Amino acid sequence: MKILVLGWYYSSNMGDAVICDCVAELLRCHFPQAQITVRDMAGRTRFPQRKTVDRAHLDHLRRRQILRSTATHLGWDKQLSHEIWCFRESLPQMEAVTEGDWDLAVFAGGQLFMDSLALYVVHLTKVFEKRNIPVIFNACGIGPCVSPALRERLTNVLKSPTVRLVSCRDGAELVNSWCGEAVAVATDDAALWAGECYGMEKKPSHTVGLGVLYPQSLSPRKTAAFWRKIMQELDKKQIPWKMFTNGFEQDMVFARSLLDGRPEADFLCPAPESPEELVSLIASFRSLIGFRLHSHIIAASLGIPTVALVWDQKVYRFFEKMDLQDRCFTIHDSASSVISALVAAETASDHRRIVLSRRQASRNLLLNAADRI
Repeated sequence: MKILVLGWYYSSNMGDAVICDCVAELLRCHFPQAQITVRDMAGRTRFPQRKTVDRAHLDHLRRRQILRSTATHLGWDKQLSHEIWCFRESLPQMEAVTEGDWDLAVFAGGQLFMDSLALYVVHLTKVFEKRNIPVIFNACGIGPCVSPALRERLTNVLKSPTVRLVSCRDGAELVNSWCGEAVAVATDDAALWAGECYGMEKKPSHTVGLGVLYPQSLSPRKTAAFWRKIMQELDKKQIPWKMFTNGFEQDMVFARSLLDGRPEADFLCPAPESPEELVSLIASFRSLIGFRLHSHIIAASLGIPTVALVWDQKVYRFFEKMDLQDRCFTIHDSASSVISALVAAETASDHRRIVLSRRQASRNLLLNAADRI
């Protein structure tokens, strides 16, 4: 049996690679005789080299994205033309993605149902459909979907006979409304298995991790002001802290702008260069405050308490499913309330039972679907 696992693997956000590795490991354990191959959806074969960018460039790109979204909402689908251009740039190297005689193709998960990845999902699924290769979409999330044309293309392939399972870590009901029928079911993210997948455990630590994100949907100025208040509050309580990112270069640039003269080596962790490094980095904190969803999911797999800064509903929905929505805040909340919630989380009863139950159910959903195929 040959199984192809696909995802946005060689992203600079190592959380995407963690998802793929966890799904591949679950399949290997269940089908020990099978050949499991992980590939990047865009045909990339290595993680991107670090680029030298500055805050001014990031703010420029953010403004352009806002203009594209605004134009699309007003009826001029600039988002579609932009994504077509980006997709065509990747098309020459995508031929190698589906090479091989596969019995099953599994999209591992992550925020695949969104404008920027829709054309990759559509193209690959149509290739599998022509070759009669069954497809599973596992624990996919929904991102910005402002282009009606891209959403229509996506929903058409999700209803393809070759697609045997569509499970969503968030937004299953929205996908079903797009499709006009019950296509998707709810599940949980495979990265809840990260600790076991990489054989890692929480390390003894006194340091709180601050997971920084460059805010596309929030005011960078207000976000920076919020982080500075968090740092001041931690300093006042003599709680050691260190900023980190999931590897995304834009987040690193934003984090450096928050140092305000502090030595980088003492207050900002180097960007992880592999998914293993990201999991190891998160395992080195006693607890964390952060934006990125997969920093929280990986921490949950390791039994590390976290407090979320919500910038996207997917973050709130994860905490809600874990019955921890009281640990969700925004940049408009006071720093003292966030720190108080963190201290309370560190001393609260263990929610490990909920994590174990939910991740086992998501594993069973994936493997039962694979068994049927």
